Amino acid sequence: MTVYELFQSALRREPPPDLPHVVDDGEQHRAAFDLTFEHGRIVRAQYRASTCVTLVALCEELSRIAVGLTRAQALGLNANSLLLLHPEIPPARQARAALAVRAFEAALLETTL
Repeated sequence: MTVYELFQSALRREPPPDLPHVVDDGEQHRAAFDLTFEHGRIVRAQYRASTCVTLVALCEELSRIAVGLTRAQALGLNANSLLLLHPEIPPARQARAALAVRAFEAALLETTL
């Protein structure tokens, strides 16, 4: 899916309530994830992100990729792998991938199995 399609998909869903462990980039962008595990695998990944099309799309992509992964597999996800999926993201917005991954990792480290 493209960044635009991922953003459109995110708009059709009700966002989760405020989530703990919000990560920000020191500017205006914020993201947070909530992960649910069953039998050692992620079965649900929800997020909230500030209103940036690129950031929302990358969080949406992460939430889709994460389902079915173990914690160890999920910790292997990184900003570069996200950016490889979306070469259409301009250089000025590529730092959003690192923010999305940091928020995802924060949720991984805080969630108990």
